[in-house]
Amino acid sequence: MDERRSSETKVDMSVMDMDLREPIEPLFRVSRMGLGFDEDSDRIVLIMQELIVGEENSEINIDTDDDDTADDDLVDDAYEPIEEDDDAERPSVVRLWCSREQMRALSIHAANIVKAGRADPRLNGRLVYYWT
Repeated sequence: MDERRSSETKVDMSVMDMDLREPIEPLFRVSRMGLGFDEDSDRIVLIMQELIVGEENSEINIDTDDDDTADDDLVDDAYEPIEEDDDAERPSVVRLWCSREQMRALSIHAANIVKAGRADPRLNGRLVYYWT
């Protein structure tokens, strides 16, 4: 694939408008993320699945094994309709189809945000509980 497509995508960050706009009202928290590529359209899909914490399942399980089959299943779900089940609550799923340039810009922006670190909650008077 590297022979057919350039592995390095150039992005002009000065034209990318990556800032969030207030008010920020999240629809849900993300529990799983997947990444896929459609070679025919040269598009990347970023798939995010909602975290659902129920009374009997109040712990968050983090997948630490090296088995990629669960990740492959999440990417495969991008191409299949979600079946409705009245008995169980289904997590919401967001699929973002992007060009290589858009995904590269998102990656650079996310790396810069992480590099900047978290604001100290003691300085703004708000205590932040990151795991709730």
